[in-house]
Amino acid sequence: MITVSYFSTSILSRLVYTGESENQKILKEKAVDFPSSFLGTSFNAPIIEEVIFRGMLFIIILTTTSFLFNETNRKSMFLRMAIYVTLSTIIFGFLHVVVSGDYQHVFPYLVPGFIYSIVFALTRDIKITILLHTLNNSSVHLYEYGYEQINVVINILLVLTALIGLLVYLKSDDFKQLRHKWEHHQYIKLKRKFNKVETP
Repeated sequence: MITVSYFSTSILSRLVYTGESENQKILKEKAVDFPSSFLGTSFNAPIIEEVIFRGMLFIIILTTTSFLFNETNRKSMFLRMAIYVTLSTIIFGFLHVVVSGDYQHVFPYLVPGFIYSIVFALTRDIKITILLHTLNNSSVHLYEYGYEQINVVINILLVLTALIGLLVYLKSDDFKQLRHKWEHHQYIKLKRKFNKVETP
């Protein structure tokens, strides 16, 4: 999931890229040296932003919407999650551009905000979104400072890690149980279909 989400964020962000935003220019001006700016952009910012936009905002929105949707069924939970993802994405995106009024560059912030919100809604694990945010910010920062080769190495390592993880999962008991359940489900469907055909 991490690898897919990371590459989705990178590809979609590039598709909606409209040039360097004022936020990026301000960060560059404040940067003293590469190590300091890299630490701030790639580690401090993702932790703080994820705790606020995914952690705290998630609790606030779900608590607030619990008064609107009293039922605990799947439909009401889906609506609450949809509200959370929408608001988290919009707030995350616009807070990056509102100070400078640089609204034409909001889309490159909305895309990762949307993906991080979806990932958090599915996993409920803030460590995953912090890692994704860190990878994305690191990639952008390394590219801006001319370290494209390191980006290539990171991308290759992520793909290899995902492939190894997939192979391990395919050999695991969890996958065998899932496969067994799916085969049993298909057997029941075929049996019901066969019984309908046999019934005069």
